[in-house]
Amino acid sequence: MRRLLRTRATAAIGVLVAGVIVLAAGCGGDGDSSDATTATVETAPAVDNRLDRVVAEIEVGEEPFIVAAVPTRDLVLVTDLTDDTLTVVDTVNRAVVGAVEVGEEPAGVVATSDGTTAFVGVTGDDSVVRVDLTDEPRVTGAINIPDGPGALALSPDGSRLYVSRFQGAQIDVVDVAAAEVVGTIDVTEGPGALAFTPDGERLYVAGARTEDVTVIDAATDTVIDTVDLGKNSGWIAITPGGDAYLTHAREGEITVLDTDTNTVRAELASGNRTGGIPATAAVSPDGATVYVASFGENNPSAVEVIDTETTRTVGRIPLAGAVNGIAIATDGETAYIADRLGDELTVIGR
Repeated sequence: MRRLLRTRATAAIGVLVAGVIVLAAGCGGDGDSSDATTATVETAPAVDNRLDRVVAEIEVGEEPFIVAAVPTRDLVLVTDLTDDTLTVVDTVNRAVVGAVEVGEEPAGVVATSDGTTAFVGVTGDDSVVRVDLTDEPRVTGAINIPDGPGALALSPDGSRLYVSRFQGAQIDVVDVAAAEVVGTIDVTEGPGALAFTPDGERLYVAGARTEDVTVIDAATDTVIDTVDLGKNSGWIAITPGGDAYLTHAREGEITVLDTDTNTVRAELASGNRTGGIPATAAVSPDGATVYVASFGENNPSAVEVIDTETTRTVGRIPLAGAVNGIAIATDGETAYIADRLGDELTVIGR
């Protein structure tokens, strides 16, 4: 059994929060989060149309990891670390509709805007695998990328795929139509999660093994800025308004970065105040709410609910298990959270 006995995937502590469980023992209340805003709400209130409760649980492959919604379709995708599979879930019927083996230790996953194709970063095989989603999921090709390819992001027009090499210090640029690497961007060591600004002009790279965020000009594929946050970042999600939410497992904090000015707008306490170690984050379709999946250390795992206008935590939805990836369904009615130890997706709704 390979569960939690990772080589490259668990080494990628910040890239896709593969090491959140490993880090948990070192993320207790010893850290200083005195400058961060304290989250005190234990259950999410019924505010507007926010998700506020667990509505279902779906059994998937062994050790589900990263979750991604499929644009324009009622599907979410989840990578299963131990089963080496990609599982496809129907969000209407809340049921698994397919699974396909993609290679050893699949990590990041992203789907094209037309919902017909997915790309999976397979860290154990040093490859990015292409999966056809038009019917039963099936692998249609692979691109070799060294040094543990993990996090993925598609350009807004879908023509380029960006891949972070956690074991290196590069972002690879893949021409989607040609299915080949057409460029490499040098960044700081151990690049992690990736996210585009709403206008698609800049790509932000979380520093999984360094304490900064790298900003890339998507038109020229060159680094134009590096923002020092003073802490490693496990995940990044950017709102329609341009705020980047970055999770910091070791400090138990969430940073809100204004991408217009590349300055910190707010810091929210998570782990050291409420017992949750923030793993991944997802933004609601209307941009009003950010949901952060937090692994429980002193308290149960939870989804922390953040109001993006005030940048304050307004709720907390307790969950069972060891949570990791989170994605919101295309219609915004539900969110899906990976439970690595329970081998299931927890579904939250209203």
